[in-house]
Amino acid sequence: MGKRIYRFQPREGVLLEKADFTGLDRRTVVVVPPGVLAFFVRDGIEQDPLSGGGSAPVFRNSGYLAHRKSPEVVEAIFLNEKGRMKVPWGTRNGLHAPVFRKVVPCGAHGVLEIGIKNARRFYQKVCASLPSYRTEDVQDLVLSLFLPEIGKIVLSSVAEGKTDLLAPERSLPGLSEECKEALGRRFEDDYGLSILSFVVEKISLPPEERAALEGLRSRNGCCPECGAILPSLEGKCPSCGKGILRCPHCGNVLVGESAHCPSCGILLKEQGVSEQKNNQQEGKTSQNPVERKKNAIPE
Repeated sequence: MGKRIYRFQPREGVLLEKADFTGLDRRTVVVVPPGVLAFFVRDGIEQDPLSGGGSAPVFRNSGYLAHRKSPEVVEAIFLNEKGRMKVPWGTRNGLHAPVFRKVVPCGAHGVLEIGIKNARRFYQKVCASLPSYRTEDVQDLVLSLFLPEIGKIVLSSVAEGKTDLLAPERSLPGLSEECKEALGRRFEDDYGLSILSFVVEKISLPPEERAALEGLRSRNGCCPECGAILPSLEGKCPSCGKGILRCPHCGNVLVGESAHCPSCGILLKEQGVSEQKNNQQEGKTSQNPVERKKNAIPE
């Protein structure tokens, strides 16, 4: 009698698949293409894997040859070392970012693409943790492991002033690269996975929080250096440390050299802007423009 041949073909976007062989005998042979590694499992212990581009009897590779009798079922796990899997991720509004001395709920969304870097480590660290071997199981496991860390990186970027919640678009490429770099080594060392790409697509704010921050920016202005919302009318940005020049009459942030305030039109050279510049050069903080205005009113 001839051989019974099982030819495995991986599916696009799928990293691992499971097959159960029933009614095996010595004639059953598995053939796997290049780039695929097959693990045969007996009593929860994997046997010598079958590498891509080869073929071997399932009966022998599953470790049952010594039993002289084929079992009813042999479990085989096929790992696609050339596969790529996209994993959409999102924090909804589960992040709480410190902005303007308050905590603002926000959300981050994106997608990461993973592949297998070390097939044996991936099998031992990931496959053993899965309830089954569906694509959704792998995605859920990856998200449960790394979504909290993604959230921490996003919050740190906001707290340090590198990401502006009102205009995050310009920061997303750098934030995406930061996430990929920070998580890449652990993906590989702990789980045998590699991050092929990482994209932060969007950072969102509830409408009411956006309106509140826009009000703060309108009243207090933003840093001309890093774009961060300034928390007060003081003369220094708390995010990047840049000295801030303000109109002593209306408190508007001044950018560049100008004889008049672009907001209220007052002549600046007669209103103490030179004093602000001198104080900043000497490491001092100029008087709050609101306080200056208040102190100018006779009691």
